[in-house]
Amino acid sequence: MWQPPSEFRLLDSWQVPIEGGRDEFPAFAKIFIDNGFQSDSRIAAALFRVRWWLGKVFGWDQGPEAEPHEIFREPDRVVLGLRNKTIEGMIDLTWVEASRGKYTARFSIYVRYVSRLSGAYMALIKPFRHAFVYPPWMKRLKRLWESR
Repeated sequence: MWQPPSEFRLLDSWQVPIEGGRDEFPAFAKIFIDNGFQSDSRIAAALFRVRWWLGKVFGWDQGPEAEPHEIFREPDRVVLGLRNKTIEGMIDLTWVEASRGKYTARFSIYVRYVSRLSGAYMALIKPFRHAFVYPPWMKRLKRLWESR
């Protein structure tokens, strides 16, 4: 069973508003990974464009580690990692029983600060993540899941 390294802290945990059968996790994990950080929200898209632009200007996102990549897999879990000059992060995507015979996806984001900038950066983006990024991301994942 995977556990985050002790130097990582839980940042956020969300349940994706979907239902599936016990054996459907691989299908949802593919949707999640293929979708990346895309949402149907213009606000979220604009926030990500600003973030990627700032990353380019300040050199935050250099190297292959800056792109999400798989670091661990079990039948009902995938852990993705990324590292840039602001944080090192892990997304723990799991398939959990929601009710008898019905499963749902939950993802938890763990971070480790890598510079003096990390704490201020994470504090600055927190209200945007919760108000404008995660909710439309969850809606998009639900729509993609239901339209498969």
